[in-house]
Amino acid sequence: EMERRSEPPRPTPTVSPNPAATSTRIQALGTDLSIVDSVTEADDSYESGDFQAALNAYKPLLTMPPVSPGDDKYIERAYFFYGMSQLKLEQWDAAYGSLSAYVKKYPKGERVKEAIYNLGFVSESKGEKDKAIMLYKKVTSLPPTDEFTSKANSEIARLGG
Repeated sequence: EMERRSEPPRPTPTVSPNPAATSTRIQALGTDLSIVDSVTEADDSYESGDFQAALNAYKPLLTMPPVSPGDDKYIERAYFFYGMSQLKLEQWDAAYGSLSAYVKKYPKGERVKEAIYNLGFVSESKGEKDKAIMLYKKVTSLPPTDEFTSKANSEIARLGG
């Protein structure tokens, strides 16, 4: 179902043929592809472990204006998983920037606590132990008490915080 497009090929990382196809299709269709469809496609790549394809697929969503009611929720999801895709690819600085942007843009977002937990993980991965402890402590201070509270408490204990 791939159509030939008359646009010049974009340079893409050589991970698999899939990422190029996914991102080109979304960029080519732009607003023709609903935000929901775009997020679903990006989520499929993320869930199948193709984080480069997911990154390419989430990226255009970050600048899409919400069109229908409910689009905001999907764009919020794209912001979070864009950062998570970078984290999975061990692009620590990029992941930190994206997850921080998510927390700033959506302070009451569904995944704020998870995002802060992962900011702690990224900080630790970058060798910034004190910053990681501070972020994990922030997670434990946020309601409700959930899996991220207990995971953060474990990390604090492990890091001697």
